[in-house]
Amino acid sequence: MSLFVQGVSGKNVYNSQKGILTLTHAQSGMNIGKATFEGWTPNHTSTDIPAQSLVNNNNETRPSDYLYVNGSYLKFRTLQLSYTLPAQLTQKIRLNRLRVYLLGENIFMIKDTKGRDRYFGTDPETANWQYPRPTKISLGLNVTL
Repeated sequence: MSLFVQGVSGKNVYNSQKGILTLTHAQSGMNIGKATFEGWTPNHTSTDIPAQSLVNNNNETRPSDYLYVNGSYLKFRTLQLSYTLPAQLTQKIRLNRLRVYLLGENIFMIKDTKGRDRYFGTDPETANWQYPRPTKISLGLNVTL
């Protein structure tokens, strides 16, 4: 068995997905995110959510601290499981060695998924991209004649 794990701790990333999913963006026809109602107002100053308006007079879509979130993660990059057949079996079929293996790449990720500071996107390593790194599974044989 072989395992490669990689991670980052204490990383903050700009997450435009959070703004798209939680704020108004003052575009007609769009649903209004719940955070819009918790935004800054003169009567509600104890919030980290920027002020919102229907006419976008404060440029609400500009980057702010609210859109920086915990980008820490732990990824299981590769996992390889293998089995080498005993020599008694391989010699019967005129092989020196036969090994069967299963290889997985980008198979699992742990990231912050709870609370106000959670990461909304697919992959904090590639923040603001729509697609995560693909998971690949390979099954193979190593044959020595």
